[in-house]
Amino acid sequence: MSKKLAIAMFGQKRLSREGGVEIVVKELCTRMAQNGCDVTCYNRAGHHVSGAEYDDAGKTEYEGIRQKSVPTIERRGLAAVSSSAFAALYSAFGKYDVVHIHSMGLKNVPILDVSILVSGFLLRLICGAVAADIVVSNWLYLTVISLAFYLALGKRRNELKKTAGNTRSVLKKYPESFLDKNMYLFLALAIVFYVLWSVDPVTIGFYGLAAKGLVWTVPILCLITLRYSFDVEGDSDGDPVEVVVHDIPLMLLCVVYAMCMFLLLYVLR
Repeated sequence: MSKKLAIAMFGQKRLSREGGVEIVVKELCTRMAQNGCDVTCYNRAGHHVSGAEYDDAGKTEYEGIRQKSVPTIERRGLAAVSSSAFAALYSAFGKYDVVHIHSMGLKNVPILDVSILVSGFLLRLICGAVAADIVVSNWLYLTVISLAFYLALGKRRNELKKTAGNTRSVLKKYPESFLDKNMYLFLALAIVFYVLWSVDPVTIGFYGLAAKGLVWTVPILCLITLRYSFDVEGDSDGDPVEVVVHDIPLMLLCVVYAMCMFLLLYVLR
């Protein structure tokens, strides 16, 4: 490796063995350090669960791994969130090639849990646009965010209906009516934003005059979302992949939509 890959890790308590994700982080970090990576772990402040004598907060290095302690609010429910927030700031201003984030306890906080899922969809769009050197309209960003919220809330809704909140602790905090109303709110927003993207001058200017036909893909998108909602309202568990692969008409609609988009954006431009 000609240049050391700089990697930041956070979300764990500390590298010394405590169980859970810490074992995974320790194994990953030691292996990456052995392979020549420059690894920095941002650990929580505070004492080891087995006692203060096992603390390693004063150690700046652990088996070739740089360690840094971050400010932590030592209260139940706040330790993970506060330490991760400070670690994220340190990582953002550090010169790292990769930032690896582990479970931060946010998955058990209502709204934040689905927001994390949505951020994953948004990051994929941003990375894809950069890799393909494509101009992405702000309307498309809003479309993806709204559609991702619709999918995430729909999955939470059906998980709650099927398990009565016995699988995820966060499900017990969601009223079913809240999930039901807001998933369709975001679906409506997604369709509106998609329409605005399809007629946006930025979109037409980048893809050419053929992109003016994008507005005629709106009815196809409406049919896809109608069919998807029909499945979600049935006996589905709400997982988007499972919904699509088990519904042949929905798969065919997606294929038709993909073909139309390919023709308008790449063949007829």
